[in-house]
Amino acid sequence: MTDVTAVISQTQVTATVAQSQVTATVERTVLEFSPNQVEGLEAWYDASDTDQLTLDGVKVTQWKDKSGNLRHLTQATDSKKPTYNSANNRVYFYRPDAQCLASADFTINQPLTIYMKVKQFSVNVDVHYVLSGPGMVNRILFYLFSGVVRLNAGASFVGPAIDANPRVITALVNGAASEVLVDAASKTGAAGAYPVRGVMLGGSPPASETDYLRGHIYQVLVYSGIHNAAVQAEIITWLNKK
Repeated sequence: MTDVTAVISQTQVTATVAQSQVTATVERTVLEFSPNQVEGLEAWYDASDTDQLTLDGVKVTQWKDKSGNLRHLTQATDSKKPTYNSANNRVYFYRPDAQCLASADFTINQPLTIYMKVKQFSVNVDVHYVLSGPGMVNRILFYLFSGVVRLNAGASFVGPAIDANPRVITALVNGAASEVLVDAASKTGAAGAYPVRGVMLGGSPPASETDYLRGHIYQVLVYSGIHNAAVQAEIITWLNKK
């Protein structure tokens, strides 16, 4: 009789065949999860992929939309260009210079699921816009204020607390049945019915310098539809590795 041993993805399977032992190794390729494997991806800004960034030195002049929908973010004014931190794969927005990036106008109606990985410079009582739209009316706003995440899509929604560490914000934007999570902490409520009207990161027009973000953005994902808990968990796990 022969013992044949096959090793498949770290699991050992032994079969007795004849009178000598033969060992075979079977290689299996496991594809890494990617956000574009989830249906409904409308916009994706990925600071870990430098191919998506157009840089002037360390200043970001364009942040490309990785979803394939060409909803790129740009900034033409030199002083308002945020900077890229290659060591940590993030874009830094400096509040005193009103730094921001914006797309052209487009509309994505609710329901929506939005993920953002951000790090504010410090927790304070000022308004710091993370995501808004380049249009001036009737658009979704996300901002940090007094240590909490806030969402406004026509109605003010006070979300969970957020500190000055890198955090994943998940927003299920669905009118009166909306939910915002910071990591595992969650709050539900009414956010209004406004859509995404383009994407602006780091500010919100019309805005004074006190309204801009001082902090870092690593990733932004915008999906049409509401994600269930299993899909949320998969995307959040992926974001926490970035």
